[in-house]
Amino acid sequence: MNISKRHHYIPQFLIKRFADKDGMLFLYDKEKKAFAKERRSSKSVFFEMNRNTVDTGGAPHDNMERLYAELDAKFSGTIKDIVENHNMSEENIASMLVLASSLKWRLPI
Repeated sequence: MNISKRHHYIPQFLIKRFADKDGMLFLYDKEKKAFAKERRSSKSVFFEMNRNTVDTGGAPHDNMERLYAELDAKFSGTIKDIVENHNMSEENIASMLVLASSLKWRLPI
């Protein structure tokens, strides 16, 4: 079984919405108050290695990360439906509330 390593605390589907046509983005460093000199891909930002990997009895598991991936697929579809179809159904609103709630547990702070 392959265990994922890059665990994004901001879902990649959200990061990609800010990327340019090449799928790249510039980052702003708040401490340096400057933009990074080079663009970066969405997979190379806002992650920690093995953040959601749990070792149980000597065997690593990424079950939490797999759950996030399943939820992200749902949330991504919801955002697409809202943006493209202007569909603010009760189901889509509820999905966005669950997304916002889940981000609380994913952020490092």
